Amino acid sequence: MADDVVDDPRKRLSREERRAQLVALGREEVERVSFDGLSTDRVAAAAGISRGLLFHYFPRRDDFLVAIAEDAADELLTILDPDPDLAPVAQLRASLAAYVDHISTNRTTYLALIRGAAGGKPEMLVVFDRTRGALTDRILAALDVAPSDAARLRAVARGYLAFAEEIAVTWLRDGAGLDRDELLELLELSLLGILEATGVDLEPLLAGATDV
Repeated sequence: MADDVVDDPRKRLSREERRAQLVALGREEVERVSFDGLSTDRVAAAAGISRGLLFHYFPRRDDFLVAIAEDAADELLTILDPDPDLAPVAQLRASLAAYVDHISTNRTTYLALIRGAAGGKPEMLVVFDRTRGALTDRILAALDVAPSDAARLRAVARGYLAFAEEIAVTWLRDGAGLDRDELLELLELSLLGILEATGVDLEPLLAGATDV
């Protein structure tokens, strides 16, 4: 157990606790330097363990990066989970606001995730597709889609998410000439416009809205 000598025996963690700690520290590192610049040496030092012990929990550097990406994606999905007591349009607005605020706070991590997927890294693509798929399911659930329309509207929802991601990336990089409220309005009206153009009845979604 030579690799474990750096660890403080008073702070022994279970395997899952240690993995969670390393992922949290890894996310802090990614937010500073991106995925490509992540140093496993710095993460291990911050955790009070050796680099070799880090690889006991994550056999490859890529395994560690994927765990970080999965944690970031899971957090995003949790944050975007709407309050079921809100009216549908209020749920949409709350989710969009949570999305914009979250990616603003986690700018480097979000951009790195998007770049990783765009770069065709297989492990990142899996995480990215799972996340987009979950968000697509939420849009369809909010619309109460008929089975006969599911395939068409799933494609529409995925297309909207790709659009929203690209707008968000541009906004994070250079502002895109939009302030936060203008970005939120653009994301909301774009979704409603796309859905209306594909024949979706927006009345249930807009129930309770007074300004659309």
